[in-house]
Amino acid sequence: IKVKDQLTSKNQFNSAHQRLAWYHDSLSVFHVSPWLGVGLRWWYTNRFPFQFQPPNAELEMLTSGGIVGLVAMFVLYGGGLERLRRLDWEFGTLAFAALLMRVTQAQFDIFWVTGQSSLPFMIVGVALGARMLARQRATACALPGDGPARRKEAAGPRVPARALAARTGGPGVARRTT
Repeated sequence: IKVKDQLTSKNQFNSAHQRLAWYHDSLSVFHVSPWLGVGLRWWYTNRFPFQFQPPNAELEMLTSGGIVGLVAMFVLYGGGLERLRRLDWEFGTLAFAALLMRVTQAQFDIFWVTGQSSLPFMIVGVALGARMLARQRATACALPGDGPARRKEAAGPRVPARALAARTGGPGVARRTT
């Protein structure tokens, strides 16, 4: 069934009409305390005539944390996505995709489900930590008595890419058959 069909239907209990009712009721709760919201998990209390969790991230944050909370959420997600976008691709691609998928999913479903909310941020933390570790290793300070020749020796012999490909039969190298 298409959403357009549901909206023109006389059935007031279909998915589209239910969401419209939740949007309206969420805005009613928001107007009680627009700046700071009415508090987390307000739908478990008897302070309001409705007991439902708002149907998307923005409405949930708007009712729970008000305008201040909504702006903070936009800074959290927008800043995170922007930082990951500028991160080296080998570190940031998976984290960017996970966070973007979470933001997208939050537009259509209940938002603060513990496992689903935490996982993208754990991936972001691992990506940022891996990048920081790689940067520290690349610019590590030498220990006393550990000159450039010693570091080069410890790193092992450098093998040109073409020679390495020839040894391993890598791309663009024809293997010898005997």
